[in-house]
Parts: sequence; C-alpha cells; structure tokens
Amino acid sequence: MKIYSERSLPGHIYGGSEGNLVKNGDPSMFAETGEYRLTVDLAEGTYNLLKIDHLSVVGDVIAAGWGGDEPLEYQANGVWEAQLSLNSGGFLFRLNGDWGYLFKRIVGTQDEIYMESQAGDAGIEIEDISLDAPGDY
Repeated sequence: MKIYSERSLPGHIYGGSEGNLVKNGDPSMFAETGEYRLTVDLAEGTYNLLKIDHLSVVGDVIAAGWGGDEPLEYQANGVWEAQLSLNSGGFLFRLNGDWGYLFKRIVGTQDEIYMESQAGDAGIEIEDISLDAPGDY
C-alpha cells in the first residue's frame, strides 16, 4: 500500500510499516486480505488499519433495537448494502459488532458520516441518524 498526499502532482508518496509513514518509503503490506478502514495522520507520520469483518445497522429502526444488528453485505469499492424494512427512529452504523467503532451523521448534513471515536479530535459534531419515514430501504 502506498499513500498519496494529493491526487495529483506535486503530491508526496508515503510507504512504511507498523503504523509509521515514511516519505518515499517502501509500500506497506497487509497481514491478510480484506476490507480495512485506513486512518492517516500525515503531520505525525502515522497510519492505523482497522480490518472490517462486518458492518451493520443498529438502533430504533431495526426489530432488535439497540441490542441487535442488521448486517450489511459488502459489494465492492467501499459499498455495503442490504434490503431492510425499517421503523422510524434513530440509528447508526457499527463495525465488527463493537460499540467502540460507531459511525454517526455529521450534524447539518444529510449523507455524511464520521467515526464517533475520531470526531472530537477532528472538531466534527456528530449525531445519531434519524429516520422519520418507516418502510423498505
């Protein structure tokens, strides 16, 4: 894996290993194939990989409520989907069934989400996602 600071020149190319980035470094290797969430801090020269085993919806909108999960299936290119019959109420997305890895909506947006554990450090205000119209989605 190589990380680019920009989509075009004069961007920098980073590589590295064990969470440390090095400008013009060797590409990083993954321990195993799969889908990952990549967090990069170019100022600190670090990265973090979180393997995503599954992504789900949790909250008032599903039959099991906040105590259950409705899994989404991975399609490709970062797209997860499912056909769900949802109730009205609040919900969020949860990675790997872990309450430490929650995605919530960025306040003031309709379709932008951010990881709860990183929102405060990024100065981003988040909230549970609300659904007012129950139905099949």
